[in-house]
Amino acid sequence: MNATGDDRNRRAGRELPIIAGLFVLSGFTTYFFLLPLGNPTPDPSIGPHIATSRAVACGVVLIALTVGGTFVARPLLVAPAVALSFTAVWAWLAAASDDSGLWPIGATLALAGSALAASAVTALTHTVLRRSRRG
Repeated sequence: MNATGDDRNRRAGRELPIIAGLFVLSGFTTYFFLLPLGNPTPDPSIGPHIATSRAVACGVVLIALTVGGTFVARPLLVAPAVALSFTAVWAWLAAASDDSGLWPIGATLALAGSALAASAVTALTHTVLRRSRRG
């Protein structure tokens, strides 16, 4: 079957909100990471527990953004959008403050961890949504 021009226009009309939603999701991911909430460098004067709570808070926000993104966009696009935007900001901040040159290793680990976590959250959310729509 060949797609007519009208079919292509209808498909393009459905894709635009998805793409816009992914850009918004990436923007929120970047915004929340740049807040002190996700500051990757702990301040020794306030103790390690503050850094840990910031990391946990950042993780909770990323989970919430991933769940919300699954409502807006295709699940296969949500996890990469969250993981890539999170890793890009993390790498940018780490490269600016790292004198050892090891930030690419940290960026690789951040990408792997955020991609795995976002994929798991997206899959779980998509499964719950699919089951709730059935019955």
